[in-house]
This record gives sequence, structure tokens and C-alpha cells, in this order.
Amino acid sequence: MRHLAGALLMVAGGVLLVPRAQAALSAAAAPIAGFGNRRLAQVSGQGWQGQAIIGLLLGLVWAPCVGPTLGVAIAAASQGDNLIASFIIFLAFGLGVAASILAFAYGSRRALGERRKTLASLARYGKPLFGAALVVVGALVLSGLDKAIEAALLEVLPSWLVGFTTRF
Repeated sequence: MRHLAGALLMVAGGVLLVPRAQAALSAAAAPIAGFGNRRLAQVSGQGWQGQAIIGLLLGLVWAPCVGPTLGVAIAAASQGDNLIASFIIFLAFGLGVAASILAFAYGSRRALGERRKTLASLARYGKPLFGAALVVVGALVLSGLDKAIEAALLEVLPSWLVGFTTRF
């Protein structure tokens, strides 16, 4: 499982590093996202049923974006030796996703429009940095060096910090 997770991390990082791979992944997911976009335009959103349908359709539209990130979360959770550690990883992932959706929902279009160039610039640099980090972490997992680094850090970190982080 460790080797599969390490390989998946490297593949996800490679996709983020190679624009053609990103385009191919987007093209493969485009029919699903397109279906969701078309249906989304037809839904009124009235009542709880309308809101539930909008949520389902937004999930289809959003799936191509969240796929690599969810894959990383799954790979990270699979590294855990117990169910609680995996739960905490997915809880953190879910809270991060929920926070970003809430921030987007409460942010205005105008505010995002005014900062569009800045956000695009950050994304241009953020994707390759995140991709490179995933490749490095994947390589560490595949080689087993992640465990050696963990052991070395356990030797130098204060005991209260080790106790706090391993309690969960």
C-alpha cells in the first residue's frame, strides 16, 4: 500500500508539473463537468430539493478539480497505521474543502474579479510548487526515506510536541 500511495503521489505531482497532462485530465473529465454545467443552468434552486440538486451538480462540475487533491488525501490516509489517523486526515481535508467553499460562497464576484490577476499569478506558481512537493514526498515514500526522516525528527523534537502529535 505504501508503494502504491507513493506512486500515486508522484503521478499527481507529475500531472501538476506537466501542462499537457493537466490538459489531458481536464479533457477526460470535461464531459462530466459539461453535463453538470448544462444541468446547473436548468435548475431553479428553490427549496431544499433545488439546493440539493445544485449541490449534486456542483459536485460533478467540481470533481475534475478536486480529484488530484482527494487522491493525495487518500494516499496520505493510507499511510496511517490506524483508523483514527486516517479519519483525522480526511477530517482536515473536508474542513479545508468546506472552508474554501464557504469563503467562495460569501465572497463577492466583484472582489474576486478585482483580484483575478493576482489569483491567477498565485495559481501559476502554486501548481508547480505543489506538484514538485508531491513528487518529492512520493519519492521519499517509495524509497523509505520518509521513515528515516521521521525517526530523525523524533530524536530532535521536544517530547511534548511528539506526545501532542502522536496522541491523535
